[in-house]
Amino acid sequence: MSLEEIIQNQMKRERLILLNDIHVPYHDEETLQAVKRGVRSLKPDILLLGGDVADFYNVSSFNKDPSREHNLYDEVTEVKEFLKDISTKWNAKKVIYLNGNHEERLQRYIDNNAPDLHWVEGLKLENILDLDNFNIEFIKERYWTHKGVIYSHLNKALKWGGSSAKNIGLDYNMSVVHTHTHRIGHTRHGDRDFYDNGCLCKLEADYIAGPVMWNQAFMIVDYLDDVPHFRQVNIKDHQFILDGKLYTPKGVVNLNVRRKRKK
Repeated sequence: MSLEEIIQNQMKRERLILLNDIHVPYHDEETLQAVKRGVRSLKPDILLLGGDVADFYNVSSFNKDPSREHNLYDEVTEVKEFLKDISTKWNAKKVIYLNGNHEERLQRYIDNNAPDLHWVEGLKLENILDLDNFNIEFIKERYWTHKGVIYSHLNKALKWGGSSAKNIGLDYNMSVVHTHTHRIGHTRHGDRDFYDNGCLCKLEADYIAGPVMWNQAFMIVDYLDDVPHFRQVNIKDHQFILDGKLYTPKGVVNLNVRRKRKK
């Protein structure tokens, strides 16, 4: 029996893909078109939305730029359209939605402005976004532990990429893939891996003075007999290379095909 046959037939396998910090309606549509092509080809068992899928700018407690404000109803509608697309057209067996700090903006707004309505189930985020209808599981906590890995959207945002994940991982003695920071980076300590996993929103922010030091990326985690193997896919100019192919918003190019030499 070949090694490939052993892996295919005898090892327990699971593929998880993490997408995070999309910030609809400030998402990068071109990047997401390329990522969608990649995810569909990878056929994940779990597609994990790692927090801040929605932005909820209008209900933020921070000072707001009027030119950026969206009608809350329109924003919720756009998020729901995105989730419907994710749940039906991205080729994932299961979709899980992890809570983020921007999702918490909505609940905090209700608590501060209409505390007597806190108990109304219809005003819970998972019901406003109709997640049950899309068959999407919602994790109310801002972290999720799966087979020895913490997938985190905790409030940790250190300056250097990878340092936030490492800070969390050393506290819990586990591998960590951390979102929230919009930065990318990887460090390792023994057999534990620590990743900051970038973002999939537009690389611009009116509240940051100076250059925006954000990076776009997504994460593939292949579990073989429950052991995680990480591949962070870095995105530049809305495109990325994966398994010998260039994924772009407009299509996929096989980079393994050699050009014919001119005679």
